[in-house]
Amino acid sequence: MRLQRITNYLLRHRWQAMILTFLITYIPVLGMASILIAGLFTLCVGALEGALFTLVATLPYALVFLSAKQEAIPVVIWATVILTVIGNVLTWVFAVLLRRHYSWSLILQIAALLGVLVISVIHLIYPGVADWWANQLTTFYNQSTHVAGMTTTAVGLESTGDNQLESINVIKSFATGIVTAFVLLSAIVQVILSRWWQVTVVNHGRLGKELLFVHLTRLAGILFIISIIFYYLENSVVLDILPVLCLLFGAAGLSLVHYLCGLMEPSKGRFWLSILYVSLMYSLIMMAMMPLFAALNMMLPVVIAVLILTASIFVFVSLGLLDVWLNLRKRYKKV
Repeated sequence: MRLQRITNYLLRHRWQAMILTFLITYIPVLGMASILIAGLFTLCVGALEGALFTLVATLPYALVFLSAKQEAIPVVIWATVILTVIGNVLTWVFAVLLRRHYSWSLILQIAALLGVLVISVIHLIYPGVADWWANQLTTFYNQSTHVAGMTTTAVGLESTGDNQLESINVIKSFATGIVTAFVLLSAIVQVILSRWWQVTVVNHGRLGKELLFVHLTRLAGILFIISIIFYYLENSVVLDILPVLCLLFGAAGLSLVHYLCGLMEPSKGRFWLSILYVSLMYSLIMMAMMPLFAALNMMLPVVIAVLILTASIFVFVSLGLLDVWLNLRKRYKKV
């Protein structure tokens, strides 16, 4: 198997592996493989070795920006690089936890706790962060409409701008939480891919079985219910924390959905999971293209995507919260 030969070579030749990790980071799209190599070494060798590879996978970002003219770098690029560096560090932290405890439930709950702490500190230091996000989102929307060639007056443009302004006023209260949840999700996905690499080539286990049994503690459930109460009281910090908590319970609910589909006949289970993931991919793609659709006054695909994504998140979060109290896997077992 080619992947096994590559993996064996990397694990036996550490210095060559570090050089390869460093060089891969510069390659567009393939650059993500560098942090996966770091995750693999963290899981297979240890925390110190993984830290060295994480440093090597992250160092090119610093070198590129130190060599570039600082004033010529857009703020969006700066933010992307900073979030990527943070994501790489979190990937290493979660890989270390997985190596020591082999518990995805623990990793998800620690990730959510970190997210809650970070958001709370941001609101403590900068209480006006929501207004800052409103300015950034408005600027981004204006740039998107300019790129789409919609800066001239057109039919329905004024109403579209009003709708976009309303959307920005809603999103600004959750923006910090959404970005935090995205960084945490990216790090967790990278650890999952590194773990898949490890179990496929080194340990010869099954990652799927590990991910089927994500079950959260009742303390997490109580905190989530309290956060919902504060959400209805429109507490600004809790509004931003909610996306992170939804990520936590949504992941637990998705794990339960996979478990329940596994109780069906294999063909039926794969069918329903395929429908689920195709719908989610459609929603994410449409949401990513929302500024373009808004500029073109074609919001129907985005509205459908929002409805699908909202319904999916609601179902996953509800299942994750329900499983906290009922432990549904003990009630439904394959005969």
